[in-house]
Order: sequence, then structure tokens, then C-alpha cells
Amino acid sequence: MSNKTYNEYWIKANEDLKSRLVYESSPIIAPKDKASAFQHIAVLYVKYIQIFKKLETAYDQMVHPQKRRLLKEVVIACLGRLLELRHKMVEIENLDFRNFSDILLDLKLSPDDLKIPIPNFYIEERAQELDAREKLLESLNAKQFSLDKPALFSEIKLYDAIRMIQINERGRQGQLRAKYMKDIRLQAQRENEADEGDDENAVSKAALTIQKVYKGFVARKKYHKMVADELIFLGMAPPPKDSKPSNVQKAELNKERRKALRKQHETEYMQALVNTKEK
Repeated sequence: MSNKTYNEYWIKANEDLKSRLVYESSPIIAPKDKASAFQHIAVLYVKYIQIFKKLETAYDQMVHPQKRRLLKEVVIACLGRLLELRHKMVEIENLDFRNFSDILLDLKLSPDDLKIPIPNFYIEERAQELDAREKLLESLNAKQFSLDKPALFSEIKLYDAIRMIQINERGRQGQLRAKYMKDIRLQAQRENEADEGDDENAVSKAALTIQKVYKGFVARKKYHKMVADELIFLGMAPPPKDSKPSNVQKAELNKERRKALRKQHETEYMQALVNTKEK
């Protein structure tokens, strides 16, 4: 994606924020009872999540240093508004979790649209601080997440685990193979019954023979592909090598390229500030 795309993300998010402010400031839409109040706040909460995602995506891929500083303030303010709405919903319903299925249905969204991602700048811009903290913990020989609780299940050796998976997989493949052969026999039986009813028609018989051979070939090809996909999924066979990168890989490479360009522009901007002060 280009700079224009992420600028449009920012513009669209700003328009949504303006419409939210106008909507919330109107006294006409004030809820009258508890149920309508919760519904009103829940709709605002879901819409602010969508706005936050647009702002965070635009900020993460924005390469202009001054725009990033302004956009970061907007992202943090949007997060603060989300927390306010969240606390208000808990205050009204006295519940930490609530079903938003009716709102998602009305807004034509999926449950994944309610997931609030951790802002990338929270980790990337604190990399030095986090590294220093890790080194401090290592120097103190601190153990991370050591709860000193006994294991819920007995330990199993790697060989035994692989053997168990292989046995289950072979059994599953055996059942699949038996079902495949049963389908072939039923297909052959149906074709034989059709042949017996019209033995004198040579053209129909030839067509059925061709269909039988072709369907058998397609079924065998489909079965072998299914087995190969299962083996790749279980890690028992290497995935096929794809010389051309997929669209997802291209998008990820483009994101990394933009992040490197972003760091370069940030360094140049800070150096320009230093040079300006020295003058």
C-alpha cells in the first residue's frame, strides 16, 4: 500500500470521529432507561473500536515524522475513550463480559472485529526499555512465569508422542481409504446396473466407460492430494516450494519496508531538529 492509502485511512477515521462527536453531543438521543443506555454505549464502543483500528494502522505505516506525532495523540485519545465506554458498560450492567451479537449483526461485522489489537508503537518504541528490563532480569537470575505448580499431565517422551500421532494418523487414513474403496465399488455397481439395462446401445456403454475411468482418475488424484495436505499439516512431510511470493507475503514485505523507511525519516527529522537548535 502507498502513502495515499494510509492518508485516506486517517481522513476516514477523522470523519468518523467527527460524526461520533456530533452524535454524542446531541441531547435528543439521550437514553431514557437502563437497557437503552447500555445499547447506546455498546454501539459507540463497537464503532470506536473500528475507528481505533484505522488510526492504529495508519500510524503504524505512516512514514512522515510530524504526522506520526499528531496521529499518535489521536490514537491514545481514542484508546482513552474506549476505556471510558468500557467502564460505563460495566457500571450499568455489573458484568465484565457482554454479548454483542445483535450489534454485530446490525453493523454487518464479525466477532473478530471486536478484537482490540495492542498498538505496535507500544512495543516498538519501547524496545530499548524492554531490552534493558530483560537484561536486568537475566542478571538477577529471575525466572519468568515460574508458578511452581505441578504438571497436570505426566510427561511423555518425544518418541512416544510421535508414535502416538502416527498410529492415530494411520488409523484415520485407513478409514479414509476404506471409505474411498467403498465409494468406488458403489459407483461401479451403479454403472453395471445401468449397463445391464441398455447393453445394445454401444455409444452409451462407451460413454459410461469413459466416465468411469475419468471419475476414478479424479477421485484418486483428489485422495492423494488430501493425504499429502494432511501430512503437511501434521508436519510429517515438507510443504511444496513456491517460487513466487503470495500476496500476503508481498504485503508483509511492504510493511517491513515502510517501517524501515519510517525509522530513517525519524532519524533525519531528529537530526534536523538538532541542527536547527545549533544554528
